[in-house]
Amino acid sequence: MVLKRLMILFLLVSFSSQALAQKNGVKKLSILRSKMIKGLRKSPYLKPKMNYTAYKNYTRKLARTRKLNRRQLETFLKLAQVDMVLYARTQSKLYRQEGLNSSYVAELYRYKSRQAQSVRAKIVQIDRLLTKKKARKQKVAKKRLPPKKIAKKEKKKKLVLKRKFSLYSTFISWQEDRLAKDQTGAEFLLYAQLRGYCTGIAYDFVFNNFHMTSHACFFGPLSTIDISGEQSGVYDKSDIATMGIMTGAGVSFDIKPEQFIVTTGMDLIYRSNDWENSGDLDVDGDTLITLGLYGQTEISRGPYAFDFKLGYGLAFLSAYWQFGIKYYF
Repeated sequence: MVLKRLMILFLLVSFSSQALAQKNGVKKLSILRSKMIKGLRKSPYLKPKMNYTAYKNYTRKLARTRKLNRRQLETFLKLAQVDMVLYARTQSKLYRQEGLNSSYVAELYRYKSRQAQSVRAKIVQIDRLLTKKKARKQKVAKKRLPPKKIAKKEKKKKLVLKRKFSLYSTFISWQEDRLAKDQTGAEFLLYAQLRGYCTGIAYDFVFNNFHMTSHACFFGPLSTIDISGEQSGVYDKSDIATMGIMTGAGVSFDIKPEQFIVTTGMDLIYRSNDWENSGDLDVDGDTLITLGLYGQTEISRGPYAFDFKLGYGLAFLSAYWQFGIKYYF
């Protein structure tokens, strides 16, 4: 159907263009076009790389000082006709641009203005036909693809921004080392093991498969610390009440969209408790503030997700870890 329309379009072109299109192929037309350009190479009106809008402004100013003779105008008009035919056959944007520019020269000098305007109108019609042809090809290609692949392809084209809010609760644990001093100034190294539950909120900005995530959770009063010395009996305390906050931010990537997510980021951790000092032994570090770097994996099923986090706290003796459940709203 498109080829029939193009044939009808060629019949509307002037006699000289019809003769060239019927007797010569693209190669011969290109040779003829090169000869025309060679004859105009010294003309300041020949600007093949200039777009149509800029060319119109340029030629209007140039026409005040540099005039073209009848022979040159005839060459520009024929060049426009040849470019139009070549554009229809090859769909090259170069021929389209030069065809518009050359036709405008004849139109500016009112040399066979109707023919020049006709060339420009036909180039616009070719544009429309080629656009429709391209749309049909895309439609046919789209029909051949399975529905899942079509949906996946369209999803990739669009940058979708989503916001996700969630609540989560995790079991958390890490180990610290503390120093204790007696009245004589002797120091003892103690080990503290924290175990507890951290409950909080998370907020995500989702750009297709990438997430910018932030979170904050509170641990206590169910969180406790056990502390003991290198030598048994020096200092042993169990189930010391503790509380604190863990907040942070990170970047996530969907390995499998909305099913398997990996995250890396940074945490800020604050912990406070009373070591219940007894006798002459004084334990330092009732409060602790530290930064931590972490990696996290998350497996989602509908609005629910299970995650595991492993991190390294700068002030911790061991890595800290979390395991818990999350609910997305």
